[in-house]
Amino acid sequence: MSFESNIKSNDLRKEIQSRLKRAATVAGRAASHRVAEEVRRRIPNRGGWYLIYRDAIDYKEDPSELRWTVDGLADVKLSALPADETLVDFEGKDQPGAVLQPYNPWPLDLIPTLVGGYKDSIVTRMAGEGAAEAARERITPLLEIIRTQLADIGADLGNDATILVIGGKIYADIAFLARRLELGYSGFPHIPHWSIAIANARSDMGKWLTQGKTAAEINKIINGG
Repeated sequence: MSFESNIKSNDLRKEIQSRLKRAATVAGRAASHRVAEEVRRRIPNRGGWYLIYRDAIDYKEDPSELRWTVDGLADVKLSALPADETLVDFEGKDQPGAVLQPYNPWPLDLIPTLVGGYKDSIVTRMAGEGAAEAARERITPLLEIIRTQLADIGADLGNDATILVIGGKIYADIAFLARRLELGYSGFPHIPHWSIAIANARSDMGKWLTQGKTAAEINKIINGG
């Protein structure tokens, strides 16, 4: 009898632990969604990089470790990048990209075009006030040298009608922009958004998780639903 009782006790403990873990997953997911909504709401509605940033706010979930994280890099389309406020870093994974890499960062509208495009991946980020122009002034006198270097490796240089094509991944450095807006670095407006969202989460988390659909779902799990 004692042995049978012990088995039932162990089974009950395992079931309770399983329910609590599932409830924690639901709570973590709900809280992460709410924080993301709070952050998005505070990003200015100015289009361009602000829209790219807002659309990229999301989280990755690892229920096995009850961990939720926000991505620092997001995929983005080349056509979505505002040319006058974007800087580009080539990763140097193909020959033309390796030629351009030492001159990083590049203003988007100064990148030499190639017939067939680049196969390299690039990381893009929003340029602060004056940063794009400074990069333009640095690279413009070097463009003929760079084009010669591209021709020397057999790259087929385009003309004015050739469209810039990037065949590799195009990443937007969201973490870069988040830090600069949050802290108000030089050349960026000071727009606290993460700190406010986290502060609201700490003060209102109880209400978030004890009201509405989330609370009902957690209660159902705890009660064996």
